Amino acid sequence: RPNRFYLGQDIVMPGTEKIGLGHIGFMIDSSGSVSTDELKQFAAEVNDIFSELEPEKVTLIWFDGVAYDPEEFEPGDELIFEAKGRGGTTFTEPFKKATEFDLDDEFDIVIFLTDGGDSHYPEEPPYPVIWASTGAMGGGGPDFGEFLPIKFD
Repeated sequence: RPNRFYLGQDIVMPGTEKIGLGHIGFMIDSSGSVSTDELKQFAAEVNDIFSELEPEKVTLIWFDGVAYDPEEFEPGDELIFEAKGRGGTTFTEPFKKATEFDLDDEFDIVIFLTDGGDSHYPEEPPYPVIWASTGAMGGGGPDFGEFLPIKFD
């Protein structure tokens, strides 16, 4: 597939082919509607992927009504999982934050962890998205990505 960096320059350059897990982004809903048990489940999911699948890099973007600055972790780092916010829910904000920090071309995939408490979705980003939710997605769900229900006790 073409390297997106050069597309605006009318040059078609090949993209890099990566083997294994590259850079995984986690957009984590920390709004007031997300329970403590749901946050613990989100932490377990992130920890399992980080420790067992060993991606090259993991970036966490916490959000509620706003998105907070990305936190990056690499293999060997201690994953710190500290929720921020606890206000309302706005699904578009973490995608804007990823763009603001030039992560659109960095992410190989994003896993969006939420309780489904919003019905406004962003435009499709240039990376694949898995919408993992503990509840029903508002507005019938996004027009892009894959939906994965999270079940927990």
